[in-house]
Amino acid sequence: MLTSPICDQKGVLHTYKEIMTVFPQVEPELKIDCTGLVAVSPKHELIKALRQLQQEGNFNLSGRRMTNNLLSNRMWVDAYIYQIA
Repeated sequence: MLTSPICDQKGVLHTYKEIMTVFPQVEPELKIDCTGLVAVSPKHELIKALRQLQQEGNFNLSGRRMTNNLLSNRMWVDAYIYQIA
């Protein structure tokens, strides 16, 4: 998941267009298949739950893998957190 306020401002389709414009220019090359990206609002339930978890726990989730976690009343089987701001 990639969050951006562009999702709220201009919609998800425009956000994907922006991602596809920038994605090939990132250095070093990302080892992520861009077809696996999901663009969401920063207000998405999972993003809000991760921010809350990070703030309440007073630790940084960036660079961590999370496996079999219950957040926002949903089971998230596997996730790698690159950055939560």
